[in-house]
Amino acid sequence: MTYKGSLVATYKLAEYIIDSLQIELPNRKANKKWHKIFYGEEGYFENHNLSSNDQKNKIIASKKILRNAKLNSLLQLDMSNKKSKKLVAKIQRHLQQKMSYNDVKLRLVVKYEVNGKEQSANVDLIYDKFHKPKEEVIFSTLIQPIQIKSIIDGAIIKK
Repeated sequence: MTYKGSLVATYKLAEYIIDSLQIELPNRKANKKWHKIFYGEEGYFENHNLSSNDQKNKIIASKKILRNAKLNSLLQLDMSNKKSKKLVAKIQRHLQQKMSYNDVKLRLVVKYEVNGKEQSANVDLIYDKFHKPKEEVIFSTLIQPIQIKSIIDGAIIKK
């Protein structure tokens, strides 16, 4: 089974166990040993928060109100052995007008620094249909290794 296939199976199995069998799954949020083992592994940050002493990855923004969404956090992740960074946006699960997340993208206007000069640009993040935390929706994209300073604005828009 592929990595993405295992993600789909894992979320479906967890949903079935919780909804149909009404069994409570272990809550690993406070289990420091578990977090130490899996911290930084692929898919970890889509489901968990960054550690405050993380030296490679950073939180760009948290708890920011966008035009039509509430951003819980925007993470800039170091991609080992790659010449890019990964942006992961976690927004509260809510979509107006009964649109499908597959039909939209998250457009952020970011302020960044290149060669000592501040600039701004639009960055489009795509809905991550494979990572499905219960209370958040994940959008992500790969970007050049620039230093993002802040989010100016943002909105969920149709593709």
